[in-house]
Amino acid sequence: MAIFLMTIQRNRHTPYANPAKPGKHAIIVLLALFFSLLLIGNALSEDQKSQPGIYHILVLHSYHPGFPCTDTITEGIQSVFRGHLPDTHIDIEYIDSKRHQDPIFLSKIVESMLHYKLKSRTYDIVIVSGNEALSFALGHRSTILKGIPVIYCAANANLEKATSMSGVYGIRSMPDMAGVLRQIKKFHPNNRNVVVIGDTTDSYDNQNYLRFIEVAKTFAGEMNFDYWNNLSSETVKQRLTEIPKDSVLVINGYLNDNAGNLLSFNEQNALFRNISRIPMYSFWDVYLGEGIVGGPLTSPREQGKAAALMALSILKGDKIPQVPTLLKSNLMFDYNQLQRFGISQASIPGGSRIINLPPNNFQISKGQFWIAISLLVSSITISLVLIRNIMNRRIAEAMLRESERNFRDLSQQFGIILDGISDGLSLISPDMKVIWSNKSTETFFNGTLGTTPGDNCCKLLYNRSSVCEECPAIKSFATGERVESIITTPDGRTLEVKAFPVVDGAGMVTHVIMLASDITEKNQLLEDSIRTGKLASIGELAAGVAHEINNPNAVIMLNSEILKKVSTSLTPILSQHFEVNGDFMLGGLHYNEIKHDLPYLFGEIVDSAVRIKRIVDDLRNFAREDEPDTEEIININDAICTSSRLVGNAIKNATDRFELELCNEMPLIRGSLQRIEQVLVNLILNACQALPSKDRGIRISTVYDPGAGECVVTVADEGIGIPPEILPKITDPFFTTKRTQGGTGLGLSISMRIIRDFKGDLLFNSRFGEGTTVTINIPVFKEAIAA
Repeated sequence: MAIFLMTIQRNRHTPYANPAKPGKHAIIVLLALFFSLLLIGNALSEDQKSQPGIYHILVLHSYHPGFPCTDTITEGIQSVFRGHLPDTHIDIEYIDSKRHQDPIFLSKIVESMLHYKLKSRTYDIVIVSGNEALSFALGHRSTILKGIPVIYCAANANLEKATSMSGVYGIRSMPDMAGVLRQIKKFHPNNRNVVVIGDTTDSYDNQNYLRFIEVAKTFAGEMNFDYWNNLSSETVKQRLTEIPKDSVLVINGYLNDNAGNLLSFNEQNALFRNISRIPMYSFWDVYLGEGIVGGPLTSPREQGKAAALMALSILKGDKIPQVPTLLKSNLMFDYNQLQRFGISQASIPGGSRIINLPPNNFQISKGQFWIAISLLVSSITISLVLIRNIMNRRIAEAMLRESERNFRDLSQQFGIILDGISDGLSLISPDMKVIWSNKSTETFFNGTLGTTPGDNCCKLLYNRSSVCEECPAIKSFATGERVESIITTPDGRTLEVKAFPVVDGAGMVTHVIMLASDITEKNQLLEDSIRTGKLASIGELAAGVAHEINNPNAVIMLNSEILKKVSTSLTPILSQHFEVNGDFMLGGLHYNEIKHDLPYLFGEIVDSAVRIKRIVDDLRNFAREDEPDTEEIININDAICTSSRLVGNAIKNATDRFELELCNEMPLIRGSLQRIEQVLVNLILNACQALPSKDRGIRISTVYDPGAGECVVTVADEGIGIPPEILPKITDPFFTTKRTQGGTGLGLSISMRIIRDFKGDLLFNSRFGEGTTVTINIPVFKEAIAA
């Protein structure tokens, strides 16, 4: 694309014409060329689309091809990509603002062209050089260049705006004007007049002119400055013939002829060389070898290389700082000009580069010459043969890579489909080896597939050392039919395995595809559903039984208390009768045998009735379906203190080390004080019953977790602990290890239900033989916190 555009611009402007306004014919020609270039660019982009992994770079120059800074920047960019990414496609466009008074016209054409290009191609990086190209990129950052990283170089305007925009990076290399003036002062101490040739109509040159004025102020009194800005080449030519010999010429811009046409680089340099008899200086290395003495020079080529290296870093995913990268000027001198003006090489700074040094003198014989020629011809011949072989090999490699890429894409797509299946899918050989399996199989089973390829399927899939009973694969190989089976793995999972035979042309089963589905959770859900139904039935039964038992038990408790009082009143009378008349029969027993037990018989009846009432209340609470009263605002510390007092005797009988560590600033919670105390009493009694001796302790603590917004209560004991196999079941209804001591198995189940009704959690952590820690997490009352 860049080659066509170069040719068009050179033909239109030879010899470097610069028309004031493009005419009707020029517009028609440009539009025709524009659509031709679009068609060519579209064809190229369609061809490049078929080459994934190849980067596309757009280089946009402010000036025209043939302009030295533009060409050297391009060379720098291309040299970097040739060495690192030779397959990169680089498109080059030119705004040509140097030779046109209306650069907006061509800018719109470039904009239209890029609009069309970007429909069929996405550039990975855009590199711009010069102020106009940078301004174009910044102005279209949110449209045609949206999301594309932009790297600028050789620009000195809009830099703050570029630095502030995301995805825009820069290379800055400011001309060392002060360094050049110091070099002039050192080499030409008697030349105090400095003539500066510049052009203020160009954005870049104008910025350099303004900056030079500021630098020149620091040399006031040492040098006299004369600025020749915007002069025609004829005027400059005339003035150079009259310039004093104690002057120095500084080139800070380009010249136009009387018609306003830009002089070519060679034409301008020839004018200076042929007429000027005074030392010449500039700030860019493109003038080195064209008549300037030298000094600290800025290199456009190095800026192009730096921009390309930055592009490589972006393509690799490296993080690039937003602040532009600064390039220093390099000390370079022309040996011919040093000799011309009598400047000693010893006076130039160390480490400087000198061009045009005289070659070393050496002699070779005629025989050596022909030997060298023979070696050169042989090397060229061998190189051509090698190049041809390399080209042929590259073509073959490219075709092979394309074939491999197509196969890899197809294989990847097929693999994605198979890996997306959530069930385990495996291919089994007749000797029961696993040939292939999808990713779900590895996660599904032991996760070791692929570590020992070709191992037995029973070992790899089910971690078995022998063939599974009712193996569906064996049956499918034997019958040639689809077979289903249920297999239980060593870790307790239940698998539904289906075997599908793979038959060849002769009707023989060559392989079996096994599809394994884990139905453990499905079965567990079914069991839970059945168990839930049973519990619901038990709950309904419990509610009815509790009602039927509660009425007669209330009568027993009432009458027992009356009988107990009657027994207490009768005891003195019976004792007096015994002393007067001796032993007598009472209820079929000798009074002498029962007189000591008689006062306790009714107490035991009352205690048993109370126990029946407690069991009935537990059953009623378990079967209750209504929501608890959560409108009460309570302090959890108060509930703990009350619960501790209620079971004080149990605590004293169980341990000598009971500790309360209550948080002083505990937020309030919403709940039922009575039901919270019920949970705490149950947990404290369980802790007391778990202690083997009184030297073991119980500790109850509270803390507020502001991050979770919860009150945390911990009941920790140093008891015998809970066996690991029992721990998951302790909150199941009717599960108890204290059945012989009268346990119902409803305490922890009811406690869990109460805490969950309050949107909290009840957590158990136990080590068998070391103790148990129960943690209650209840959300705090948010309005209380806000208050």
